[in-house]
Order: sequence, then structure tokens, then C-alpha cells
Amino acid sequence: MCWLLSHGGERLRFLEMSEKRRRRRRRRRGRKRRRTRRRRTRTRTRTRRTRSRRRRRRKEEKEVEREEGGGKGGEKKKNNNDNNNKRKNKKEQ
Repeated sequence: MCWLLSHGGERLRFLEMSEKRRRRRRRRRGRKRRRTRRRRTRTRTRTRRTRSRRRRRRKEEKEVEREEGGGKGGEKKKNNNDNNNKRKNKKEQ
């Protein structure tokens, strides 16, 4: 509380404050927070780089397919759900 006596105007302002703010100010005094710079790990940047590279490559492949007129027709992946439904229907019969 000794700093209250040394600053006249500061003391008045301090006393006018609400109790909650007064407590908060008292706690904050004389404590400096140390900011440490977080270093990003290398793996994160590497994956991002490869991901964008992959995306670019895929885009190029799609463009080539479009120019050739292919890509849309062809074998489609089997829908697993259909197979499950077939199995269920067999069991019911």
C-alpha cells in the first residue's frame, strides 16, 4: 500500500474504483509476463506444402482427363450399402 501514499492523484482514482477493479489492479502490479515465442514444428509446414502440391497435381490430372474426354465414364466404386441391403433381404426371406 505504500505506493498509494506516493501518488496523490493516483490514490484518489484508486479509491473511486470499484472493489473488483481495485483488487485486479493490485494483483497486476509488479508482475511482468514473459512472452515466449512458440516455434512451429517443421512437420506441420512440410505436410501443408505436400498437401498443396498434391492438390495441384490432382487438378492438373483432372484437366488432362477433361481434355481427353474421359474420367466420367468407367467403373464406379460399389456402394457397400446396397450389398448390406441385399444380405438383409435374403435373411428376411
